Amino acid sequence: MGKYIVNLNEVPMGKITGRETRDLINAKTVGSKGISLRITAVLPGALCTPGHIHTECEEVIFILSGQGEIKIGQETFPMKIGDAILLPTGVPHLIRNTGKEVMRMACSFSSNDISRDLKSEEGMKF
Repeated sequence: MGKYIVNLNEVPMGKITGRETRDLINAKTVGSKGISLRITAVLPGALCTPGHIHTECEEVIFILSGQGEIKIGQETFPMKIGDAILLPTGVPHLIRNTGKEVMRMACSFSSNDISRDLKSEEGMKF
């Protein structure tokens, strides 16, 4: 890994219920001060549990492949290739892959360490 450029294949894969993640840009990988980037692969038919809230940052999701649904607060929206989704600070959200292929997403956060402001919403359902 370099000071400014990180290759997807150079970072370890994390596994969270229903998905695989790779954290490309954050405080640990490149020393970013206020932003991070994660690539997430949601498995076919998977529900990404638990729903959660980012208490101190916003998130933007861009759908690279596949299709799914996202629940933002009390509303549910379809997601498809090319969609960009804004998740405001403090708003609960939950994602599921409704397709037969992996749904890939680029997820950017206005924080360099998203683990510190993550709050679980265990009871959230579609």
